[in-house]
Parts: sequence; C-alpha cells; structure tokens
Amino acid sequence: TELVLKLDRKLLKWRGQVEKLDEKAFLEYISKTGATICGAIPIAAAIKTLKLIGAKKAKLLSYYTSGDVTDEYSSAVGYASIKIE
Repeated sequence: TELVLKLDRKLLKWRGQVEKLDEKAFLEYISKTGATICGAIPIAAAIKTLKLIGAKKAKLLSYYTSGDVTDEYSSAVGYASIKIE
C-alpha cells in the first residue's frame, strides 16, 4: 500500500541509523512510525552482533518493491539490500 511504501522510503531516507550501525535508533524509528518491517528484531540483533565482531559501516545497495515488478502497488512489499562490513 501507499502507506507501507511511504514508511519504507522514510526509513531508507533516514537510514543513517542503519548506516551508522545504530540498532537502537532503527528499532525506535519502527516503534514511532509503525513501520512493518519483517524481521526487525533479527535485523537489529544482526547489526549489534556484527558491530561486536568488528563491523564499521553499512551501505544501502538496492531498494525496490514487489509492485515495481508486478505493477500492482495495492499490496506491495518493499525489499532492501544493505551491505554491512
């Protein structure tokens, strides 16, 4: 839906918390906005774990929605690819 796409885009625009490897800000953003991100807790846990083993940065590689493929946006789901190193 349009709301989901809007929330995804806000998260990606405000992706500084992911690129800075800030799992707390990531979860706080989701809580404040109501964004529905599948696997949010595992994503935050992965960020924290990767920091503990030396990760220093993250970069958004790609973002698209299922609607971009099917031209059906009424129930679209967003996908992001983020590289953490």
